Amino acid sequence: MLVVRTLFDELGLGNLLDGVASKARGAVSFTDRAFVLVANRRIRPKSAHGLGRWLETAFVCDRLGRRFVPQWKTWNRVRVAFRQLHAWYRTLDWLERAKSAIAVGLYQRLRDLFSIQPDLVLYAITSTYFEGAGPEDLARHGYRRDHQRRNVQVIVGVVMVAGWPITHHVGEGKRTDATTVTEVVRALQERCAFQRVVFVGDRGMVSADNLDWLIEQGPGYLVGVRRRQNPERSGWLPKVKATRWIDGPVGVTASEQQAPPRTRVQEVRSGKTGQLVFVIDSDERRAYAQRLRERAMEKTRLRLEKLQQRVAAGKLKSPQAIGAAAARALSRHHGDRY
Repeated sequence: MLVVRTLFDELGLGNLLDGVASKARGAVSFTDRAFVLVANRRIRPKSAHGLGRWLETAFVCDRLGRRFVPQWKTWNRVRVAFRQLHAWYRTLDWLERAKSAIAVGLYQRLRDLFSIQPDLVLYAITSTYFEGAGPEDLARHGYRRDHQRRNVQVIVGVVMVAGWPITHHVGEGKRTDATTVTEVVRALQERCAFQRVVFVGDRGMVSADNLDWLIEQGPGYLVGVRRRQNPERSGWLPKVKATRWIDGPVGVTASEQQAPPRTRVQEVRSGKTGQLVFVIDSDERRAYAQRLRERAMEKTRLRLEKLQQRVAAGKLKSPQAIGAAAARALSRHHGDRY
């Protein structure tokens, strides 16, 4: 608890929360209630209902030294007194309303503490799903990152600067990655006053409109591109020279291995003025892609063997039926590529 309190004070969160929620009401200040939620999230995450049991064993005080204690009042399945339970819920509501101001203030504090130079902005998206209905304005069916096809979801985008997450965005579950790019960059420019930003995103962020817009905004971008079924991008690979590779640093996990996998980079001519192309050769990515190929080829082979057995047993006789079954087997796991 002392560690959490020290970090809370060093980051200036107390003064920041006092300023953004000065109108919040309650017998205990909003900032002190927010500290309880932050401490619980860092030490032993519980729901607002489970917070009472944690407060029985954790010594949590407000800034006047008064200890937070649970208030019990059994009513059906709810054991926490409604007044205290609703106080936690209201605190979460205020935090959500002040999210943008808190993110900006916290970034400014981190910038001063660690001399952050916001030249490079990393942006990535994930999703999280609901077991229930979820919020009506956000929960939608969309691209699945966790393979929960039946559940509605929301997307969550995180913005990183110098290794620090400085803000996050929650959007409709049906939105694609590329549709969020301009919204995120505009928010950074308006809230954090970023003047010079190089945007870094993965292949899902790429669209012609996004790239044109990013060029108009400033220095440019660094994004991954899809090579498959793109003649222009496939034409870059023959330009690679075996003697021009530059070794790049490896990640923490790779550096701990006895034989760290290599990551190499080489610049090639794109054929377009103002556009630079970097070809990456990663041992780790190559091995991952090979495992996927071998798995797909093995599954396709097993399907074709079963088809062969059906034909041998006389269950399929006409060439049309055999050809259709073979086509299905080849397309099921992208086997037609191999």
